Amino acid sequence: MSLCRSATIFAGLSFALLCAAIGASCTIKEVDSLDNDAGVGGSGGTKATGGSGGTGGVAGTGGTNVGGGGTGGGTGGVGGTGGTNVGGGGTGGSPGTNQIGASCSADGDCLDGLKCATDKGADFFGGGPAHGFCTLSCASPNDAACDAYPGTTCIDMSVGTENALWCVPNCTLNAGDKNCNGRLDVACTDIGSSLVVCIPVCATDSDCNGRICDKRLNVCVDAATGGADKLGAGCDPANNTCEGKCLETTGGDGGAVDFCSQRCVFGNDYSCAYSDPNAGVAAGVCILGSTGNENIGDEAFCAKLCDKVEDCPAPGMFCDNSSTPYNGHGVCLPAP
Repeated sequence: MSLCRSATIFAGLSFALLCAAIGASCTIKEVDSLDNDAGVGGSGGTKATGGSGGTGGVAGTGGTNVGGGGTGGGTGGVGGTGGTNVGGGGTGGSPGTNQIGASCSADGDCLDGLKCATDKGADFFGGGPAHGFCTLSCASPNDAACDAYPGTTCIDMSVGTENALWCVPNCTLNAGDKNCNGRLDVACTDIGSSLVVCIPVCATDSDCNGRICDKRLNVCVDAATGGADKLGAGCDPANNTCEGKCLETTGGDGGAVDFCSQRCVFGNDYSCAYSDPNAGVAAGVCILGSTGNENIGDEAFCAKLCDKVEDCPAPGMFCDNSSTPYNGHGVCLPAP
């Protein structure tokens, strides 16, 4: 699903607004990317119990004495045998309780009637969401299927001609880690048309259970779908050769500054290879956002780390290393 919107580059949370600080307008003119809490489903079924045992038989009475000198009284009757237990055995465990948008590994983890889109599948953007995602298939963005789960929306997650319409939770930007079930592998994302929803975003291959985290689609796949150009390289939005996204921005002088980036979840330190101790300035940091007010759990984009301007290969970029808060490095930004 390819959507366009306006956005501004930000540093987020405790970071200053970087572009404002350097005097650049830093407007992202096009981004190729794509809570209200998800509704609570019905409770799980009650586990069946076994039937109660039958009651015991009544004991027989003793025989009476007939005539003098006769033999002793008859022997007592034999007591009845106890009844048998005829109840059936209990059924299996209760249905899962995970709501739409929660992590899962199988359908049974989710509320009854929901599907677990696993990281091994191809349900979301042709791949699988990291750590699984409880969801429900829906026929169109206006389909009533999602209405049974208030606070969810039917979203098209196809990348070709396949039908990939799924219910996802709505969310609210800048709401913090209560968004999207508190997951840092799901981003609260403005997809346009006044829709802000929770979209899966893997960060590393370790999120993908033996598969690859695709830097362009941000889902788990068997083979990457992007190009060869790394984070921070210059790019042409009309012919994207980046591993991830080509961000088309405007620098301080009004000129185009286009560079390779990728989607990330603000607050996830594993995004952009930031936590890789061997990555150095080839890594990035998840600080480029859509509104300037992003909070933990919101969609953001990676900015490349740098020590000098030569570490910023895209034309029109400079290395802001006036301070080095990012593992001792600066960050590549459009020149002021």
